[in-house]
Amino acid sequence: MRSTGPESDTIAGRYEVIEELGRGGVGRVVRALDTALHREVAVKTLLKSGKNNDRARFVEEAQITGQLNHPNVISVHDLGVDGDKLYLVMKLVAGQDLKQIRKRLVAQEPEALAAYPLRRLLRLFLEVCEAVAYAHARGVIHRDLKPANVMVSDADQVLLLDWGLAKLRGQLEELEEREPLVVSDRVDEGELTQEGALLGTPSYM
Repeated sequence: MRSTGPESDTIAGRYEVIEELGRGGVGRVVRALDTALHREVAVKTLLKSGKNNDRARFVEEAQITGQLNHPNVISVHDLGVDGDKLYLVMKLVAGQDLKQIRKRLVAQEPEALAAYPLRRLLRLFLEVCEAVAYAHARGVIHRDLKPANVMVSDADQVLLLDWGLAKLRGQLEELEEREPLVVSDRVDEGELTQEGALLGTPSYM
């Protein structure tokens, strides 16, 4: 069923918004139909025109995530501009994040306890570690690792989400002889973040 509320729209004439999945201070994520390929996707948009540093972070998130080719990192399909709004198209994942799973386990839900024994939880944790290790080998630090940013799909695939605070380390060409990530039109980190500023979720830093 298509959304008929105030959020009903089409992004870039191609992505028909079905429903909003989440909203933050500078952006929102929606479930949308890609009318060209007839598949559902997740589309993240920057609200309004966005400040220069918000736009720079948004583009950098798309470029960094798009180059992290790993089974446990969310896939990026497209990056573009619709009017004055930036949008990022990603794989749509049906499932639960680790925050939701943990809440169910703490509540001692029988179904959750049966579905997530210790062996499975350890495997999920190792897959998160593999994604982080791969990113670090490419010179990328996530900077917002927390259960809410780890999705477990209905197909039992672990995906690390939300690379909006990711940072590239220097000397990428020396890391494990891998090709360094290419980020065009980068804004200097000092312009994005004031010295001493806290980024991420405090309880998980």
